[in-house]
Order: sequence, then C-alpha cells, then structure tokens
Amino acid sequence: VSTLVDWINVYPKSFNWSLASGKTVNMIADTNTDATNKKVTWSIKMWDENYENMIDVPASIATINAKSGKLTAAKGLTEYYDIQVTATAQDGSNVAGDTWITVMPIASKVVIEDAPTEAVDVAWNSYVYLNASLLDQEGNYISSDVTWKSSSTKIAVVNEWGEVECLKPGTVTITATATDGSGKKATAKIKIVPVPQNVQISMIAAEYGPNSARWWAEFVKDYEAVIEC
Repeated sequence: VSTLVDWINVYPKSFNWSLASGKTVNMIADTNTDATNKKVTWSIKMWDENYENMIDVPASIATINAKSGKLTAAKGLTEYYDIQVTATAQDGSNVAGDTWITVMPIASKVVIEDAPTEAVDVAWNSYVYLNASLLDQEGNYISSDVTWKSSSTKIAVVNEWGEVECLKPGTVTITATATDGSGKKATAKIKIVPVPQNVQISMIAAEYGPNSARWWAEFVKDYEAVIEC
C-alpha cells in the first residue's frame, strides 16, 4: 500500500533567502517520511508589474531545474525580484509547498560604517557597534547581509549583528563578509587600551557610590600585590 505525500516544506539549502545575480542555490523539499514517492517538480513564479497575477519568471531574471531544484539568478541584474519557488508532489496527491527567494544585484564592495577612529576604552566603553553595507557598482545600497569575524577572540568577540565586545587591551581586526557569494569583504581595526586606575575609580564612584569605589581601589591594590609576588 502506497502512502501519499501529506505536506511539503520548501527552503534553500544555504538557509539564505537572498540570491545574488549570477549565483545558484539548491532548493530542498522535505515531506512526510512515510511517503512512498517523495519526488517533486520544481517551478518558479512572480507577480506581474501590477501585482495582480502570478506569471512565469523570465529567464532574464532566474531559472530553476524542474528535477533537481537548482535555482539560478541571471547575471547582470540591476533590480530586486521576489520569486515564489514551488515544489509539487509527483505522486498524484497535488500537494505543494513553496517559499519566496529574493534575487538581487551582486555586491561590488562592502563598507563598514561607525568604525572607531580612536582607541577604545576597554574598561568603560567595552562595546563597539559596527554596521556594514553591500553596494553595487554604482554605489547604491543592496543590503546589510554579512557575516562578522574577529581576528582574535581573546581580545574582542563580535556577534551576528556587528556588536563587538572588547575583552582586553590589544589590537583586533573585525571583518564583514558579504553572504551573497561575491566574496567581497571589509575590515575595521580596533585598538583597545586600558583605563587609568584613577579614572576607573572615579567612574565607579559616580556610577555606584563611594563605597564601591573604595572597594575597587583596595581590590586593584591587592591584585597588583599578588601579581608582583
């Protein structure tokens, strides 16, 4: 007894729902594990210019292999297009699943804004917030889809949003790499310096009160004595 497809979940293998001009991605169609025939047929549609009807996607924008689900964004794109990618079961159940992929111009460069121009105060200005932009050949903004990486996680770490946590004095390079497959990247160098002890104590007193400041002064004094021993 054969079991028909009950549901289909469609997603890009890369888990990136944006696809740059000239790049490809393999689409995945998951279905119920007990289905006898899990084969699907792939197709792509998009809204017409008036957003009234769904139409076939022109090859000048994107193509998909009906059997393998390999989606390709056409080269030379200068605009964004939202494409509906659909997988339809071949077992006669008429079950289908879909998702939307945005095809877009490929990045010509990556720029990082808000990079610090002066040394970062490691004790009290311990976070730096970076923003990156992908730009096309004309310098127009494409997106902010980048991955972030620190050259030394002992000195500073960076999260997926570009938030840098400064951990100790030193110099670290933060790299933003475009996720569109262009390979474009940009870097920001951050020099982290310690705060003089008297400044630390003054800031603690202002923030938490004189008792905390006295405690910190004694702690640093004892800590340095241990280090010297």
